[in-house]
Amino acid sequence: MKRILLISLLFTVSVSLNAEQISRSLILDLNLDNFFYYKNDSDFDNSKRLYQPQGNSEGLLGTYLNSQLTFNITSDVYIFYEAELGANIWSKNNPDIIDPVSEDIFVLKHRQIYGSAEFFGNQARIRSGYMRIIDPTGLFINHWIGAFQLGFDISNIKNYLILAQLPDFNYEGLTSRTNNFANDRWLFALSSSLGLTGKDILTIGWYSYYDDSIIRRSNLIHSPLLSYLYYNESLKIIFDAIIQFGVMQNAAIEGKDVEELSYGLNLNISDRIAGFNLVLNGLYLSADDKYINNTYNGGFYYSGKNRSSTVLLSEDEFRDQYNNIDERISVSDGPFYVMRAGLFLLDVKAEYTDWGVLVPALVAGAAFVTNSNNANENSFAGVETDLILKVDISRGWDITGVMGMLLPGKAASAYVNMYDIDRTDTQYVGQIHINYRY
Repeated sequence: MKRILLISLLFTVSVSLNAEQISRSLILDLNLDNFFYYKNDSDFDNSKRLYQPQGNSEGLLGTYLNSQLTFNITSDVYIFYEAELGANIWSKNNPDIIDPVSEDIFVLKHRQIYGSAEFFGNQARIRSGYMRIIDPTGLFINHWIGAFQLGFDISNIKNYLILAQLPDFNYEGLTSRTNNFANDRWLFALSSSLGLTGKDILTIGWYSYYDDSIIRRSNLIHSPLLSYLYYNESLKIIFDAIIQFGVMQNAAIEGKDVEELSYGLNLNISDRIAGFNLVLNGLYLSADDKYINNTYNGGFYYSGKNRSSTVLLSEDEFRDQYNNIDERISVSDGPFYVMRAGLFLLDVKAEYTDWGVLVPALVAGAAFVTNSNNANENSFAGVETDLILKVDISRGWDITGVMGMLLPGKAASAYVNMYDIDRTDTQYVGQIHINYRY
C-alpha cells in the first residue's frame, strides 16, 4: 500500500512538473470576431427584377475564430499551427450538424502547420510544412501553400530560398501510386534583404512560377522584384516594384504561344502628425491589350492583396467577403487574378488616436482601369469613402463600426452588373465587429 501511494505521489509530481514545463513552452494567440455585415446591393444596378424573392441586398451575422499555437521545443526549434473556425454564418452553419459533407456544417480551415529550426549559431534557419508565403511586394505571391524555406545569413545580408507547390484541380489520389510530379504548380524563389543606411531595408528577389496543371498549356512566369523600406521616427515609406515575364504554351488562337510581360508598382507612405496616423497608398497594375487570346498578355498576375486601406475597392481587412472590386474586374487564372483591364488605385487614411479608447478614422480612395478597351471603353472604376469608429475598451476586446459608400464608375459596372452594365447606382456598406483577443 505504501509503495502504491509513493508511486502515485511521484507520478503526480512528474505530471505537475511536465505540465508546468509544457505551459511555459506553449504560446497561444486567439482572435474571436462576431460581426454584422450589410450591403444594399451586390452590384450597381438597383432596379427591381421580375422575380427576385431574396432582393438585391447582402447581409449576414457571423462568427470567426483565428487560433495560433506555437510549441517551443527548444530555444531555436518550434512547431507552429494556425486554424480558422469560420467565418460561420448564423443563418447557415449549424453546430448540431454531424454529417461532415453537409453544406451547413461548421467551417474549419487549417491555415498553417510547419516546423522551424535555427542552426549554425542562428546564421541559418529552415522551415517546412504548410505556411503563408508572401513575396516582398505581396502583389504576386500571397498564398497559404506547402513549402520548404531555407534562410541563411551572409554578413549582414539575410537570404531566403523557397521551394513550394500550389494546389490544383487535377485528381490526386490518397496513395503514392496515384500521385506524381506531373501537371503540378510549382514556385521557386530567392530573396535577399540588407540595410543600406541604418534606417532602411532593401529586399530584392526572383520568383518563378510554373503551372503545368493544364495539359499542353504550361505557363512559366519569372518575376524579378524589389521592395524598399525607409523609416525615420514616425515616417515610413515603402516602395514595391515587380516585373512578370514568361511564356504560356499553346494558349493563343491556332495553338500559338503567348508572350507575357507585365508589371506592378506600389508606393505606401505613412506618418504621425498632430495626433493623426496618416497613410497614403498608390497601386498600379499593368493591363493587357484589347485583344483576348492573342499572342501577347500584359495583364498582371495579381494575388488580390496590397497595402491599400480601402474596404470595397480592395480587400476588406476586417473580414474578407471576396467581393472587392479589384478582384471582380479581373479574370481568374488558377490562384491569381489576371488584370486584363489593369488597375490604378489611390487612397488615403487618416486615423486620430488622441481620444483615448475612441479611435475614429476616415478612408477615401479612387480606382481606375489602365486600359479602357477592356472595360467597355470606360476608365473610371469608382470612388470610395469610409468612416471607421473603433472603441478599444480594454486590452482584451474592442468594438469597431464601419460605414462605407462606393460611387461606382462604368469601368467597374461593366464587370460587376448582371443586366444593365451602364448602371452606376451608389453602393453602401455597414459593418460592426465585436473582437476578443487573447
